[in-house]
Amino acid sequence: MSQLCARTLLACVTALVCLHSPRSARAQSGGLFLQMDTQLERTRQPEKLKGLRDVHSAGMAVDAYGGSAHIGFAAYLNVHFGGGYQGGFAYRVSLLPVGVALYDRSQTIGLAFATGLQLQGVTGHQVIGVQQPLRADLRVRLGTHLLLDMWASSDVALGTRRDQGSRNAPVGDELQAGASLRIGRGGDRDEGRHSLRYGSGYFVGVLYAERFANEFWGLAIGHGMDMHGS
Repeated sequence: MSQLCARTLLACVTALVCLHSPRSARAQSGGLFLQMDTQLERTRQPEKLKGLRDVHSAGMAVDAYGGSAHIGFAAYLNVHFGGGYQGGFAYRVSLLPVGVALYDRSQTIGLAFATGLQLQGVTGHQVIGVQQPLRADLRVRLGTHLLLDMWASSDVALGTRRDQGSRNAPVGDELQAGASLRIGRGGDRDEGRHSLRYGSGYFVGVLYAERFANEFWGLAIGHGMDMHGS
């Protein structure tokens, strides 16, 4: 399974680089991040959510970027499903196709901003809501074995039943944030005109959210991989 995912990532990265490579000599870059994880969230005030205290979910997230040597487009997809320990079906589907990415040529540091639509909730406990996330993601590669990922999303509720759910969101009505550290292996490969940088490993992360005037704390554990071409 890991080899299949790695080959798929390699093909996608190569396609990104080739599609964005003009006939001129200007340098181009592209990359993909893929991670699969399981998450556990706990709320501080379950009485506000009809007794819901713990939510467990599992899923995957995909980030893609491509463009010139230092700036390009960014897109993000996140799909998680699960359930509450006190009942209810939990879901979160985020599609953020409009974004911009900034990165250095070596892909050591990358900063991305993206927006789109998100559907999130727990049946029977949380009102079904559609949001427009404004997401920022900072990734820092610490050598060949460590990858630090920090992100935050300020979500605008498209409706009135979930507005003003966060007291700390800079804009919008809800707030999500997290940080993770991946430990694994990485390397470089020279493919003639193109060079590739890749890495994979297991990660652990912390999660925080503000929804429904309530705080959520969580833990994420999973496996991730990435490839970058130029």
